[in-house]
Amino acid sequence: MPHKRKSHMGGSKAKARFDTLRAQYLAADRAATDEAITQSVKYGTERDARSWAGRGEKSRLEKLEKKRDKIGNAIIDLIIKESPRGETWQSGVPTSYLRRDLPWEDVVRPSSEPLSILPPSAYGWSPADLKRHLGS
Repeated sequence: MPHKRKSHMGGSKAKARFDTLRAQYLAADRAATDEAITQSVKYGTERDARSWAGRGEKSRLEKLEKKRDKIGNAIIDLIIKESPRGETWQSGVPTSYLRRDLPWEDVVRPSSEPLSILPPSAYGWSPADLKRHLGS
């Protein structure tokens, strides 16, 4: 379903929302990572942990990952809504970069201007392809 873009003004409310979501995402990601590490220490590799962990431990990790992913998706939705590049962000750039590292200034930067930092390329994309794709 295409996202509806209301504005590309990068207003202070949108930036505040972005900053709040980013902080929530980083906290949720840390909690999920810590739980995964705890289970890996207890049961072995991550794959073994998912196989050997009890129902309660699996459920706890799944809930933390679901929370992290929900917040991460809200960040991407906000980026698409507020950025002049819109849905262009959905390909070529790793979602982890969008969720964790994309600066707000690049979210709202006009598509006619180059980005302050060229994001890392997603698997299968060259930096040149990404640069053409994002128009920077």
